Amino acid sequence: MKDKGFSLVELLVVIAIASTLLSLVAPLGLQTVERVRSQTELVGVQRWLNRQGYNAFIRDETVIIEVEDDARMIARANGEVVSVKQLESLTLAGFDAFFFSSAGVPSRQKLSFITDSGREVDTVIAGALSPRSGY
Repeated sequence: MKDKGFSLVELLVVIAIASTLLSLVAPLGLQTVERVRSQTELVGVQRWLNRQGYNAFIRDETVIIEVEDDARMIARANGEVVSVKQLESLTLAGFDAFFFSSAGVPSRQKLSFITDSGREVDTVIAGALSPRSGY
């Protein structure tokens, strides 16, 4: 009499093959997730910086962007905090402060960040009246 189903050996072989394939593919998936997370945060930082340039233009005041603990960007106008941007998966590389003039023009054109995986990425600072700013 023959039973229907799979033997234990057959099931173990299938599980071994599946775990081997998963161990080969999982690191690629994790790298992709990390890259997308840092890219998304980089776009958020660009938008935040463009907004600070726009704020400087609208307020007709210089907005100073300062860095605290390499993971927090603070925008100040006339000594008061205008906005704060907390970084999750990015760290600023070699940067202390810069400003947007009252015309919304940045004192720097580019910022460098380091991702959690150690890769360096750059972002361009557009300013308030640039076509890239979205305003």
